[in-house]
Amino acid sequence: MLENNINDIKSKLQSAIEEAVREIEISGVADLQANAPVDTGALKRAIAFKTEKGDDKYVITFGSMLKYAPYTEFRNSTSKGWMRDTLNELDAENILIKHLKGVND
Repeated sequence: MLENNINDIKSKLQSAIEEAVREIEISGVADLQANAPVDTGALKRAIAFKTEKGDDKYVITFGSMLKYAPYTEFRNSTSKGWMRDTLNELDAENILIKHLKGVND
């Protein structure tokens, strides 16, 4: 007899994705704080994220509300800023894969 477990798998997939998003959020902030330029430490402490969930995707935005934060990112026009470099190193794809592998268990 066949068993319909589509709703169970869908629920497990959604949970795995949400866990992966949470890990990406935490890892992203930690990595950015570790690589932030430090004078007083205010920028490091002011790094935050905002996550928006759409119908078929999540969008995670990292940044800081400090007025001088964009200057630290864009002051050198010959290279990418520290924030973009850090986020390019964030292994979000493998974090997602790691969480999705547990869905079949």
